[in-house]
Amino acid sequence: MRPTWLPMTARILAGFVGGYVLSAIVALFLARTLPAVRLETVLTGAMTGFAVNVVAIVWAFAARTTLRACLGILLPCAALGAITHFIR
Repeated sequence: MRPTWLPMTARILAGFVGGYVLSAIVALFLARTLPAVRLETVLTGAMTGFAVNVVAIVWAFAARTTLRACLGILLPCAALGAITHFIR
């Protein structure tokens, strides 16, 4: 028998920790790719990162399964992280 608190804990960690990581990667990606003054790109990336964090938290609790919630946050982190790593 599986404990009932485990899926909820996984969703909370995926939403908050994964959302934080995803928002940081999005902010870094936008700061490196947007064609504008460096200060503006950093501010745009940071503000967009807040919105991405909220969406990730909502996604973690709206997904049908815990696996889908975790993969829905982990895969964009991996993809954007890889793209950001190879830019410049």
